[in-house]
Parts: sequence; C-alpha cells; structure tokens
Amino acid sequence: MLIKGPLEELLRGRIKENLTDYYKMLLRNTEKLQQLIDQLLELSQLESESIPLKKKHMMLLYF
Repeated sequence: MLIKGPLEELLRGRIKENLTDYYKMLLRNTEKLQQLIDQLLELSQLESESIPLKKKHMMLLYF
C-alpha cells in the first residue's frame, strides 16, 4: 500500500526514524497516485471519444 500503509504506521506511532523522510515518501506516492488517476481519466475520455486523437508520424525504432 503506497499511501495507506505508511499513514497507518505513523498513526500507530511505530515510526522511529525521521518523519521528514516518511512525509517525502507519502508525497511521492500521492503524486504517483495522481498520475495514475489522470491516466485513467484520459483513457476513459479516449474510450468515450470525447477528446479527438492527434495523429503523428514517428519512428518506432526509438521505442
């Protein structure tokens, strides 16, 4: 659990190390979660055809 687990540990008082490190980890994980949510929303919009696709020629060899 990227966010819930560390928060539960903080609330239980089990964290003995520097809290700043835990807060940084929580921030990184919430940012990662936000990116995933944004990707899901974009996928949903693409599937519902509410946003147009932009065609672009590119070299696939670089991938």
